[in-house]
Amino acid sequence: MNNRGIPMLPRRWLKCPRMGDMILDIFIPFKTPLDNKFNHFIDPEDVFHVDDAFKTAEPYKLGLIIDLTKSRRFYNRREVTEQDCKYLKIECKGNEERPTPEQVNLFIQIVNQFLDNNTGNQKIGVHCTHGFNRTGFMIIAYLVEELNYGVDIAVQIFSDARPPGIYKADYLEDLFTRYGCIEDCPQAPSLPDWCTEDEEYSSHTPAKRKNEELCTNFDNQETVSSSKISRISDHIEENASFSIPTSKSFPPPPPGNPDFMEGVSKVDVLVQDSPEAHEARDLSDRLCKMGGYLYLEGQLFPATDSTSENEQEPENLEANRSRKISKPSKRPLRFKGSQPVSITQRNVAALVNSDYCVTYKADGTRYLMLIMGPGRVYLIDRGNFVYKPNVLHFPTVSWIRENEKRGPNSGRPDFLNDPDGHLFNTLLDGELVLCHDHSKPPNISTSEVSGTPRFLIYDIITLNNKPIGRSAFFERYSAIDKQVIWPRNTGGHLGLVDFSTQSFSVRRKAFRALQDTEEVKLTSIFLVF
Repeated sequence: MNNRGIPMLPRRWLKCPRMGDMILDIFIPFKTPLDNKFNHFIDPEDVFHVDDAFKTAEPYKLGLIIDLTKSRRFYNRREVTEQDCKYLKIECKGNEERPTPEQVNLFIQIVNQFLDNNTGNQKIGVHCTHGFNRTGFMIIAYLVEELNYGVDIAVQIFSDARPPGIYKADYLEDLFTRYGCIEDCPQAPSLPDWCTEDEEYSSHTPAKRKNEELCTNFDNQETVSSSKISRISDHIEENASFSIPTSKSFPPPPPGNPDFMEGVSKVDVLVQDSPEAHEARDLSDRLCKMGGYLYLEGQLFPATDSTSENEQEPENLEANRSRKISKPSKRPLRFKGSQPVSITQRNVAALVNSDYCVTYKADGTRYLMLIMGPGRVYLIDRGNFVYKPNVLHFPTVSWIRENEKRGPNSGRPDFLNDPDGHLFNTLLDGELVLCHDHSKPPNISTSEVSGTPRFLIYDIITLNNKPIGRSAFFERYSAIDKQVIWPRNTGGHLGLVDFSTQSFSVRRKAFRALQDTEEVKLTSIFLVF
């Protein structure tokens, strides 16, 4: 309030968009609601109360609201808790001060604590004064630190959900300084139209407003008791309290017992309740979500078809059908690979109208291959059990080309210790097979399963933490060869990768255009992609 006791509207608040779109099934960003004491100074169509926030969020149910403003005068937190929703305030100064690392850590801890205990599929509402800069900063930091998104992609995800996204250059620069490279920081977008409303405000003042003083500089009038992070107990109702987690909690492991493919050695079966197995499942789940975005020329385009993903899932996955992969849950993460679709009279026309391709049906076992980094390559089967090959290396194209220039007498560099030498956050889809030499008769004197193990890649979801899963199939098919197979094989031929120690070989599975089906002669059973 000003010195006359009149409530002052935040600058640029009136025409600021109320609420953004859902972000990865976790966050809903919005501007701060204002309570009834402001009604006399706002036209009815611009009123935005706490209950309006809940209505606008429908059909989603808000289970937690995180308030990032430094003021306590906008609304009473009881308006939130009366909606059976938890409330937390983290006082961020705003203006030219970005959220501190301590405030970001607190935000992340609170979000994780809520998600771990959220059994009702409730969402988290986050707001600052306008719901753009501080709100975007916190959400982007969470996507980077907890969900393994690159900062550039995380910034774009927020911009798509709350256009134009963060519009303060110093906020963007701070994000890229903390989580990426400042040289990669994009230019801040132009200010949205509603940001210039103050220059025209006096000519559009509602008739009910009595004094132009109400349009004075709100940002300079707001007071803060301390720059110190407010204690949670000061800002949250007793019946909505949180405890700060001391360690990350994981969902239960998948039911049953792991059963790795017979005849393949040099692969360890992990303890399924170990942090390593949980982290591999969790990351593969999140990379699958990331792979649903199309990344072209620095732009991120979210998936538009949200109905097909689950239509062909096996029945035993029904219990987890509603779970989205970016939200931690106490339920086991489900297998996220593509599922087979039988050709029927209803969908056979698609074979004529779309550019499909064909491959042979290999007699192997389906796995997702997760490449987290050197020494951290995993296989995940349909039951969501995790296995770890003893040795499996994937040098990068850039590292191989750099060492090709050095020549054979330059020594043998160690790509495993080079920050850019090994693939990371790469998710592949394929099958592990046992290959036989058909020129030799099979050994029928023993029932032991034998053959040369080989992983056949037929799709790629993410590459070096970048989404690729929505690109055209032949673009993905080409990326498998150029970014995964070629550097690995070239490294072996140059003596930079020791193939003799690898757990099994890795190849790209052969595909043909649909019109070349007759050339696929390995078996009478075909798979159409």
